[in-house]
Amino acid sequence: MVGRPQFNTSEMFLLAFLFLPILCVTRAAPLFKKVLVAGDSWGTRGSQEFVKVMGNHSPETRISNIAVAGSTAEQWSVGGPEGYLDNLQVALKDSDFLWLTVMGNDAPGILLHCAKSGENPDKCVDDLMISLTAFMHKIVETAHVANPSVRIVGFGYDLLGLDACPKSALVEVPQCQRGNQTSSAPCLNRLSKRLQDIWSGLAKTYDYVDAIDLRGSLQAARGYKSAGVGSPDLTRFSPSDLYRDCIHPTDEGYQVLFENMWSLYWRGKLSPSSAPTPIANTTDQGIGAALNASTPLNASAPPSVPLPSDFLDPQGSSDSKESDWSTLVAGTGVAAVVVLVMFAGSKLFERPTVRLAGDESELLSMDAGYS
Repeated sequence: MVGRPQFNTSEMFLLAFLFLPILCVTRAAPLFKKVLVAGDSWGTRGSQEFVKVMGNHSPETRISNIAVAGSTAEQWSVGGPEGYLDNLQVALKDSDFLWLTVMGNDAPGILLHCAKSGENPDKCVDDLMISLTAFMHKIVETAHVANPSVRIVGFGYDLLGLDACPKSALVEVPQCQRGNQTSSAPCLNRLSKRLQDIWSGLAKTYDYVDAIDLRGSLQAARGYKSAGVGSPDLTRFSPSDLYRDCIHPTDEGYQVLFENMWSLYWRGKLSPSSAPTPIANTTDQGIGAALNASTPLNASAPPSVPLPSDFLDPQGSSDSKESDWSTLVAGTGVAAVVVLVMFAGSKLFERPTVRLAGDESELLSMDAGYS
């Protein structure tokens, strides 16, 4: 009769550690979401405040940014050296969300050219909207093909802070020239509404696009009685003290906008942390971002530039390093548990042995009679 083979303690430890490399290299699914920012200078100049606000509310969220100051929706809708669509498709591969901020830089050039041709002002704006809508459809459709699981969010900016520099805006948008500053505000603000309408239309057309209305955010932050987030006072511009150059908000302005963006959108999409977010002069009514002009309205967009090799993670590729380290620690911990369990099992089920008289060298298990 041959006894069942018994593993001694050293053999069981050996078996356990054979599995250690397998456990250590097994990658766990990431526990965080990735947000990609693309578009013009609302994405570049507002980047620091966006990261700060998002970090306060959801520090586990990772943010990558490939926005290009001065870029247009037309440029983001084409690939190759003349555009940014190829870069966008690559960057989207491991993203969960895309915040796209474009269209503001297309408007001045198209409207100015149309005005010089003697076309009716309303017809000029209609033609602009047709062109922008086509560009935006191309961008979001291509983005969806690149990553079908990504959600795209955008808004038509907040009203500009043009009280300090209305003449420069009217030069670029002559359709709103009415001879005085007071009458130019409703005209320029209606243009912002038309951009918001494009986003609303995209959200109705595509189930992977979300539109939010931030217009009125900065007016509400300064206590304009007739304004609220998503319900601006179209007879007035945004407060100029929240703009650094009439078309780009100050740091405080961006904080107001991104706090509102969190309240209206990100709060429902990301896991919030308990970190406090004290932001001065903000309201908790919703989102707001200004008309997407990146450099002064008369500036031309820069040519496409190659992206650095680590452009997918401008925060220093900390994502992969943190993930690898946590995976190694977790794998080692699991292996240690396995070793302990196997060691305990070996002691629990170990059969006592007896010596047979007349043969000091032969040891048989108590269950040696089992076949």
